Amino acid sequence: MRLYRGTLSTSDSPRLPHPMPVKKQSSERDEESPDGSLGEGAGGGPIPLRKWVMHGAVMFGREFCYAMETALVTPVLLQIGLPEQYYSLTWFLSPILGLILTPLIGSASDRCTLKWGRRRPFILALCVGVLLGVSLFLNGSLLGLALGDVPSSQPIGIVLTVLGVVLLDFSADASDGPIRAYLLDVADTEEQDMALNIHAFSAGLGGAVGYVLGGLDWTSTILGTAFKSQEQILFVFAAVIFTISVILHMFSIKEESFEARSDTPGEGDSNSLSSAGKLKGGLAGPRSIPQLDIIGEEDAQSERELFINVDRVRSKSDSVLSSTTLSSGDSDSDEGDEGGTTVKLLWLSMLKMPPQLLRLCVCHLLTWFSIIAEALFYTDFMGQVIYAGDPTAPANSTELQNYHKGVQMGCWGLVVYAATAAVCSGKSYSLEKYTV
Repeated sequence: MRLYRGTLSTSDSPRLPHPMPVKKQSSERDEESPDGSLGEGAGGGPIPLRKWVMHGAVMFGREFCYAMETALVTPVLLQIGLPEQYYSLTWFLSPILGLILTPLIGSASDRCTLKWGRRRPFILALCVGVLLGVSLFLNGSLLGLALGDVPSSQPIGIVLTVLGVVLLDFSADASDGPIRAYLLDVADTEEQDMALNIHAFSAGLGGAVGYVLGGLDWTSTILGTAFKSQEQILFVFAAVIFTISVILHMFSIKEESFEARSDTPGEGDSNSLSSAGKLKGGLAGPRSIPQLDIIGEEDAQSERELFINVDRVRSKSDSVLSSTTLSSGDSDSDEGDEGGTTVKLLWLSMLKMPPQLLRLCVCHLLTWFSIIAEALFYTDFMGQVIYAGDPTAPANSTELQNYHKGVQMGCWGLVVYAATAAVCSGKSYSLEKYTV
């Protein structure tokens, strides 16, 4: 039985059935890096707050793009001529892609051995997909007109816009896993709650800012003379804000690169202890096991200190994933030990998850079902029903102007939702000391 930060995990029990109580001479945060300096996070003291703010910036940018998508996809698709009975099907494509490809992305990320780290290469690739999706979604109509469409018939524009929506939605959803794993990889147990709350606050704030910009009429400002449409102006905002947020995230906290570790029975304990020396630019310097003193059972409490060192080297997100997978009812543990976390095991973990996790997933499902059903069509409802507008009306007509006013007012309504989420996420951290 292996201890990770005081949490029992059965993920490595076949390799270390009876650990010997040991004491590590050096403390967790006192190890020096090869250059003699103390590293942040994994070995050199708590990570500064500014680093966590930079780390959470990607959530700000991602939710900003989500806000653009949520508020404007339905109005944009209706204005370029997509029939009403089909626009809801646009949202059906990206979840299907996510169901198929997200486990593959997660498995590939766990095995990535690039010097830049395991998570950041995938985060960057998916963020590029988000940016490309935003560009197609907000500029699909103009690109279609440039490629031969006419205002009364825009099949190319519809295809490009739908493709942009699918790419944006899939990339943004798929990036959540690597971003969260990156956080768990670099954060200590004491820092995880604070870091997650910073991410949640950044997400709510990014959504609120996105809805605010969507609720303003930019065509009547100086930007309206430089760009042809409201959508182009919003694309410029989204591209600049999202690019800056991704850059801040990429350079926030150093992520150690990992080499593939052996899972051969009988070798896992020694490999885990010596893996600190196998890190590229590692935290522990030479490939030697730290000096350990065997102590009696009365000091067994200090056993945690050894596994804190192991936890620092091995990804905390890996231990959580493998623990969930192997404790989900799969009796054939040999396959999991030999092959590690595979896509097959990930799918089996969803089918055989513990009852507590199943209830949490059902709660998550119902919550998102309610949010999506309301938020995606809210601005269109405001434009057509409340303001009596028509998205297919001729340009400069009263009906089209009323529709635009309704969409913008709907954005202001969504600002309240996003701002409330940001405030509640910030307050939740201060309420954790109270118990019910």
